Amino acid sequence: MIHVLDLEFGGSDDEQIWRYAIENQLIILTKDVDFQNRWLTSGQRTKVVYFELGNLLFTDWYRYLEKNWPIIEREIEHCGMIIATSTTIETIR
Repeated sequence: MIHVLDLEFGGSDDEQIWRYAIENQLIILTKDVDFQNRWLTSGQRTKVVYFELGNLLFTDWYRYLEKNWPIIEREIEHCGMIIATSTTIETIR
């Protein structure tokens, strides 16, 4: 797993992150709706998991991932984007 702060270009320029993910066949995990929009409109795509969860306490975030990560991990293999909310995990091919 690579965090955006670990990348050589630093910062959080969405275009650079997008290109890096495509070039390295990485999945973007994000709470930033811009990546959802980019996935919907871009000709070049990488896989995106968009967490539409609002602000969570760390313990709530941990509980959410503990419960839902196996589902997300399984589903991302068969789709291009996942929109994960507190009540649903929607897959988009």
